Amino acid sequence: MEEAPEYIINPKVNKKQTLFILIKFGVGAALLGMLFDQLAYTFPSANFLFSFLGSLAPVLACTIGLVYYKQFNSNLKFGKIFWFCLRMGLVVSTIQSIFLYLNLKFFNRAMLETLRKFKMEELIAFNQQYNWISREDLLKQTEPAYFNTYVCGPGVEATGSFFWSIIFFMVIGLFIALFNRNRKSKNPFQQA
Repeated sequence: MEEAPEYIINPKVNKKQTLFILIKFGVGAALLGMLFDQLAYTFPSANFLFSFLGSLAPVLACTIGLVYYKQFNSNLKFGKIFWFCLRMGLVVSTIQSIFLYLNLKFFNRAMLETLRKFKMEELIAFNQQYNWISREDLLKQTEPAYFNTYVCGPGVEATGSFFWSIIFFMVIGLFIALFNRNRKSKNPFQQA
């Protein structure tokens, strides 16, 4: 009877480890990103710095998570690396969107009202400049019941945040996959 080689990995263990890596680093990146977002709101003078640091959290999570992911998948090509980063993005985006929805819906109504005020001003200014929709339609859209539900409601803001976060992770995944696909080293911080 022939023994199985040592390098064959059980696919169920591989899936569990991948899920563990995605959740561990995804939750960490989401919490770190939300921390920097809150710091940007709290200290408006350092808004750029905190926004920049908040955008680095997912990049580091994907890169470090990929180091651990390579331990269970030695033959990584462009598609697997991109798919890993996209799944990490789904975890981070879902967590951030849920927290944003809960924050706007139940805890931080003042932030929602500020968002509504800015969006209302932007909508009116955009329509005055480009005559985008008729005056009657603009009055209908700026009516509080319609505007607060369909233009700037907590669910709309959370869905928009989820969508743009996924786009951000697609770009991150594309760059990480391009730079890591032909590396011999398992550690992306070392020279190939």
